[in-house]
Amino acid sequence: MSVFTKLCTGLLISALSLTAQAAQPEVQNPDQLPTEATLDVADTREVIQVLYVSNTAEIKLSDLVSERNPDADLQRYADELARDHSFMIKLLETMANVKSISLEDNELSEVAQLTSTKMEQEMQNLAAKPVEEFRPAFLEMNIAMHQKTLEMFNKIEQGNTDDALKAAIGIFRQLVEKHLSDAQKLQSPSEPAQPAEPTQPVE
Repeated sequence: MSVFTKLCTGLLISALSLTAQAAQPEVQNPDQLPTEATLDVADTREVIQVLYVSNTAEIKLSDLVSERNPDADLQRYADELARDHSFMIKLLETMANVKSISLEDNELSEVAQLTSTKMEQEMQNLAAKPVEEFRPAFLEMNIAMHQKTLEMFNKIEQGNTDDALKAAIGIFRQLVEKHLSDAQKLQSPSEPAQPAEPTQPVE
C-alpha cells in the first residue's frame, strides 16, 4: 500500500470515527446522468450509493478496454482506473458499513439506480463501436464523466454536512482530477515540434 493510500485511508477512518456515533422504482427516462439538479447532495445515503455505482461502472469500463486489445498507453490508463476506483469503492463500503447504508441493488435510491442504468447503456454503446472508433469514443466518454464528477464533488462539498463524506470527496477529487488530465493527454498527444523557419539574411 502506497504512502498516499495509507494517508487517505487514515484521514477517512479519522473522519468516520467522528460520525459513527452520531420496490425498486421503474426508470422512466435514463437519457441524462443525474446531476446536482437531481442528486440530493445533502442526502448522505443517496450520495454514497451514487458514488458506489459510478465507481463500480468505472471498473467495468476499464475491463472493457482490456477486452478490446488496446494500445499500451490506453491499457496503462485502464489499469490506473481499475486500481483507483477499486480503492474508492473500498472506502465507500467502509463508510456505508459504519453508517448502516445498504449498497444492495434492490435498496438503492432512484437516482442511484438511474445512474447505474445510464452508465450500463453507455458501456453497451461503447462496446458496439468498431475498432477504429473505440479509442476516441472511450476517451471522450471518460473526459465527460470525470468533468461531471468534479462538478458533482463541488456541489456535495457545498451542500453536505457529513464530515466523513466530505473527507472522502477530498481524497476522490485528487484521483479524478488525475484521471481527467491523463485522458485529455491521451486524447490530444503533444504534437511533434516543427522545425524552425530558416532565418532570412538581413539585406
